[in-house]
Amino acid sequence: GWLTEGWISDGSFPPTPQLGWETTLAFLIMPVVLVLGQSLTMRVLTPEIDENMSDEEKEQASQAQGFIKFLPLMIGYFSL
Repeated sequence: GWLTEGWISDGSFPPTPQLGWETTLAFLIMPVVLVLGQSLTMRVLTPEIDENMSDEEKEQASQAQGFIKFLPLMIGYFSL
């Protein structure tokens, strides 16, 4: 696939990345760290839905929370 394109296969398993394992793993760890960090940040900064809100405000808040839960995954994908 696109992630293992250009890897060196000398008959052993698994094939070796062109950059070497240390550098390749360092690059692949970054999306994981970004997703975890963004998820934590979004969870801390997102306000709770207040019971005193109108129905329209509650709906908007729940839609915003749905987007906020998806956003860290999008950031992680873009970092690849």
